[in-house]
Parts: sequence; C-alpha cells; structure tokens
Amino acid sequence: MKKCISIIISTLLLFSLTGCAAGGAQVTPVSSAPPVASAVAGTALPQQTAAEPSALPIADKLAGKALNAFNLDVTLDPENHTLEVSQLLDYHNSTDTQLSEIYFNLIPDAFEENGGGIDLSAVTAGGSDALLQRGEQTVFSMPLSTPLGTGETLSIQMEYTVRIPDIQNRFGYQENVYNVGNFIITPAVYDENGWAIEPYATLGDAFYTDIANYDVAIHAPEGYTVAATGDRQANGSFHAEKVRDFAFCASDGYDTLEDTVDGISVTVYYGDNMAKTAARMMETAKKAISLYSGMFGAYPYDTLSVVSSGLTGGVNGMEYPTLIMVGTFVTLDNMEELGIDPAIPEDLAYCTADIDRAVAHEIAHQWFYGVVGNDQIRYPWLDEGLCRFAEYLYLDAYPVENLDDGYSLEQSLTFEHQFVMEDNEFGAVDLSLSLYDWQKQEAADYSGIYNRTASLLYQMRVQMGETAFSKAIKEYVDTFAYGFVTPEGFQQFWNGKDDFSELFTLYFQ
Repeated sequence: MKKCISIIISTLLLFSLTGCAAGGAQVTPVSSAPPVASAVAGTALPQQTAAEPSALPIADKLAGKALNAFNLDVTLDPENHTLEVSQLLDYHNSTDTQLSEIYFNLIPDAFEENGGGIDLSAVTAGGSDALLQRGEQTVFSMPLSTPLGTGETLSIQMEYTVRIPDIQNRFGYQENVYNVGNFIITPAVYDENGWAIEPYATLGDAFYTDIANYDVAIHAPEGYTVAATGDRQANGSFHAEKVRDFAFCASDGYDTLEDTVDGISVTVYYGDNMAKTAARMMETAKKAISLYSGMFGAYPYDTLSVVSSGLTGGVNGMEYPTLIMVGTFVTLDNMEELGIDPAIPEDLAYCTADIDRAVAHEIAHQWFYGVVGNDQIRYPWLDEGLCRFAEYLYLDAYPVENLDDGYSLEQSLTFEHQFVMEDNEFGAVDLSLSLYDWQKQEAADYSGIYNRTASLLYQMRVQMGETAFSKAIKEYVDTFAYGFVTPEGFQQFWNGKDDFSELFTLYFQ
C-alpha cells in the first residue's frame, strides 16, 4: 500500500507540475537562514549549506522613459459575480511609427460559455467618443480620429462591467473565493512585426504585455480580504510600478501569515484547514526570494502575495507581478483525507516537494516573464522552461528529506537529456510550437517544453561551468530586463558566452 500511494502521488506530480498552464475554461482537478521549524511536526527543514550569491539590483532600462499608466476604480459585487470598472489609461506611443489605431485584448470574453465576459458602456479617447471593434476573437481595435505620433500620449477612458465565470481558474470564482486575473482591458504589444494580434489560447499563459504602471482602487464588501499586485496604500488602493499585469484575489474566508525577507513583505493568504500548508508556503517563498535574488538579480518589488487557492484551472499555480496563486491538489492538511499517511516519510516528501516546486516555480516567474518578458503565446518555453530549471535549483539548494534522488537537478535533467539525445517521443518536443499549435495536441504533452528547456539550460551550465554560467544568467536578466527576449535573442546572447551551436541544433531541431 505504501508503494502504491507513492506511485499515485508521483503520478499526480507528473501531470500537475506544469507550472502555470491554466487551460482556459477547461477544469480538470489535479493535483533562510538556519533550519526553521517545519509545518509538519517532527520534520526538520534541511539547512542550506552553500552560501547564496549576493543579490545585485537589476539594470533599470526604463529610467526616464514614459510608460503606459493605468488608473482604475474597481467594485466587486459578489452577489452578481461582477466587477464594475472605471478605467483611465494614459497610452504612450513608444513605437517609431505614427499609430492610426490601437489594439486591445479583452481576455474575459474568452470565458463567455461559462458566464464570463466584458460589457462596455462607454469609451472615449482624448475626450471624444471612441469605439472598440471586435477583430479576432478576444482582440479589438480602436480607430483613432487623429493619428498618435511617436512619443505622444493619449488618454483613454473606459467604463465596463466584467462578468466573472463560475469556474476553477485564475479568472473565476467558486463559493466565496474570487481569482481575478487578466480582467483589465489592456493594449496589445506593438513589436518589430507590428501589432501582436494574438487571441486568447485555452492552454498555457496566453499573455503578451508591455510594462506599465498601475494605480487601482478595489472596493469589496465588508469582511472581504483583498490580495493584489503592488503595494497597498494608506487609502487601501494598490500602486504598482513597472509591472506587466495587475491581478487580485478576494475572499471573506482568508486567513493570513505575514513575514519579511531581505526587506520584502511576504503575505500568505489561505482558507480553512490550510494552516500547515500555508506555513510551508511562507518558508518556501522566503527562501526562494533570497535564492533567486542572488542568482538572477535582486527581487525588484517591495511585496509578494502568495494566495493558496485551488482555483487555478487544474494546475499547481499561476503567476502575476508580486502575486502568485498556488493550488496544489494534495496538501499537508488533506493527506489523510485523501488516504495518504503523512507518517510514511516518502509520501510526506512527495507532498512537500509538490508545494515547494509550485511556489518556487511561480516566484521564479517574477524574473522570467515579470522582468524578462517574452511572447508567451508564440514562445512559451522562454519563461516556462527557465522557471522549471529554477525549480530544480531550489530543490538542490533546499532538498526535501526522503525525496527520491530523481528530483535532483543533475539526475532529473541528465535523464531528460538522454530522451533528447535518443530523439524518442519525449525528446522530440518542438520548442517552435505556439500555444495555438499546442492546444490542438494532447494537453499533457505541453509539459515537455518545460523539461526540455530546463535540460538545455542544465547542459549549458555543464558546458560553461557553474561559475561562468551563474555570472552569465545574471547578465542575461540585465540584458533583457523590462523588455522582451525572442528565441533569436536567447541564442545570440548565449552564443556570445560560449559556442552552443551543437547544443542548440540538438534542442531546436
């Protein structure tokens, strides 16, 4: 029975540890310092013996540059499951061309069959009435009566109602818990190919967004606690600078844990009967912030909210700037309820690793997606693969006692490399596929991009040596900080550090 339970948990981990690939409206439940007291009695946390690299600030490529600025007033109505939104966007034309129209993404419209969507009541641009015209699915265009020149800013006012779907998702509600991601009407990215007209995809993180500043007032009924992107201001609103998105969670059933690490305020929000898991999440979050700050550059924000919630579309987590949602199926609090004996060391280890990896993965996204941006629709491996690699870096720094050696960085990713070398059905994962391509295939196969990219990074580290690689990955973050990296930019950067032509040919064939 003991071995059977371990196999069940391992299988759950295999299918659930796909990071943040929330599947749209599809719902399939799945599952710092000296040693700190564990969330589970009698289980000591391992001590980190290797010195962590010093945390250096990430280069600010945006200093003195005008950014898009959002000012929103949002009212949550739990009775009708809606948001009333008044939005002012100061849109800055940072392109080198005159714009005759601006494209926008209305992500909630992708959830219409589950009751989600956006109802626009008013739109003005520069004080004059304007119109959003539906283009491809969730992408709309707004023609401009007067073209917007390079370097010019246009004030766009929108009034709208967001309908929140009744689903387990990063955008959805169940009972008294609301996950509200990607509810804001945001402008599409204008890149080297022009407007990125990319409708929402039902697999992965279908978001490609510019860095912006946000000021958001969120009004919720008395008794509700709100966790949101950015810093909470004295008046209760939230202020966030240089972030790619804004999201929030709200519930009248949250308890909280609060602590600080390296001057960063960390809060874990959790529901009933989740105290042990919440404590573990706090420990992992603090360690991950310190570890990754040393490895990739200092965490660039003042806060981090970790929301323990099962409402993330059947996966273990979802990332937003300064806020992550984590919803593991097996927790430290429900093991016995699921027929798993926490007294069995191996089974406790699997459950603990599941939590650690989910939290560490989503926190890694603060660097890979948050700071170093990429088109997550066309090139999802560019952030997901680096965050999978970061999971292994975390587990190597803080190994879970009694966990199988197969979870180690060296053993796991060397094993993955053998698949690539043999070019079998697992090794032949095509990193050039977009989310549109992947959603036509078996959803479980999508996790291959995580492991394949993590294996590539490990082989690059082996080739360069750990010291040189560690220095280079910090420089990688600095080089692309607050901008976007493409596959070509990735290969060009790393080929400038070593000759990876043979390795890249193998992995990108």
